[in-house]
Amino acid sequence: MAIRISGLRGASIDVNPSYFENDEGGAPLLFFTSNRPGGLGAFDVYVSELAPNGLLGLATLVPELSSPAAEQRPSVRFDGLEVFLVRSPPGSPLSGDLWVSTRESVIDPWSTPVKLGATINTAFHDSHPYIAADRQTLFFASNRPGGFGGLDLYVTTRTKNER
Repeated sequence: MAIRISGLRGASIDVNPSYFENDEGGAPLLFFTSNRPGGLGAFDVYVSELAPNGLLGLATLVPELSSPAAEQRPSVRFDGLEVFLVRSPPGSPLSGDLWVSTRESVIDPWSTPVKLGATINTAFHDSHPYIAADRQTLFFASNRPGGFGGLDLYVTTRTKNER
């Protein structure tokens, strides 16, 4: 899915949208990844605010979620306090791992992303994260052995005492 954000100049690729409604009274936000010039890596995380007229505003880099690696598929939890994303090492687009970042409130910056453990990430491509509304269930895709071929859907749950 391609999206067009105001302020886009050139032939950049804007992909992998994650919409955050922002029930805390702020404007809705669209997080996405892009290969725009001026980023930190091959693809980085950007955010754009939805204006009252329904148009998306100027996209800004989210530096705390971006790195020299290629970030893909940010998935923001419904309350805006946690985001999962895929990070692939430079030059290795088919070997991603899942990372997570949190924040205390929707106006705070994101924490430094932390790579999820070996129970989720493998030596294969782990991607397409989505955290359910229960805050415990994480869906993701992987091409690890034991599936049906290509990217298969997996699910894991965390204990109640985790965020």
